[in-house]
Amino acid sequence: MRTALALLGYNRPDYFERCAKSLAGNTYLDKVDCFAFLDGGPQSQLTDYLPSIKRFIPRCELHPRDKNLGCGRNAILARQYLFETLKYDNVIVVEDDVVLTKDYIRFLLALADWAQDYSELGVISAFSPILHPPGTKDCRASDVFLGDTNWIRKRIRFNISIR
Repeated sequence: MRTALALLGYNRPDYFERCAKSLAGNTYLDKVDCFAFLDGGPQSQLTDYLPSIKRFIPRCELHPRDKNLGCGRNAILARQYLFETLKYDNVIVVEDDVVLTKDYIRFLLALADWAQDYSELGVISAFSPILHPPGTKDCRASDVFLGDTNWIRKRIRFNISIR
């Protein structure tokens, strides 16, 4: 299965750097194709993202937006591009305020393999609103910090006529 990772940037280069650093430490980063969809606009900080991308995830394909689309629209268009234009089977979506553990991508790829037998399963999300003090370890399975991240299976389209 072809899997893409969509990293969404929202004019928060300090968060983005932490996120990019955590992605660089992922054991299975080489098993996914990385794309960065960065919000733009007159007050954007697009150039501030480049050092983090070059340093931590140099093979990440950049998709800067010419305006600020906001969280929802940026994510929708990123998924649409990866599923419909590039024909990926799975997409891992990571917002820039998330810090991932080193096995996060490996875990999601294993879930994607497992989920092949369950056609009704399409999205797996992880969210951790609790901030843990530095040096403490949280034993929950989500292993994300702030923000939201998820895995999405290719959508199956249905043509339904409503009368």
